[in-house]
Amino acid sequence: AQAAQAAQAAPAAPAQAAQTPQTAQRAPADAANGAERSLGDPGLTGAVVVRRICESVQTDADLLRKLHAAGVDPGAKVTVSQDPGAVTVDRGGEKVRLTRDVASRVFVAAA
Repeated sequence: AQAAQAAQAAPAAPAQAAQTPQTAQRAPADAANGAERSLGDPGLTGAVVVRRICESVQTDADLLRKLHAAGVDPGAKVTVSQDPGAVTVDRGGEKVRLTRDVASRVFVAAA
């Protein structure tokens, strides 16, 4: 009976994990609550703090240099604006335009 209960409980974990990406893509108010979001999330604009950069970006030396040159480093306060095909990140006048794919791998929270 215990094995049957354990088997029934196992599917609940993946279902909950599947909800996590949806949580990250809620309304911009989530960033104001301290929730971590991707720069590529639709509607994310204004001041944010860079929390982390995905490992896949860190292994691309040219892209990492481009982000660093624009001040997009963990702990940096940046301003985000969006247009249909890209995300622009501004830190003290240094701007970098990111594709949505790259922007989706940079994570931020409310400033």
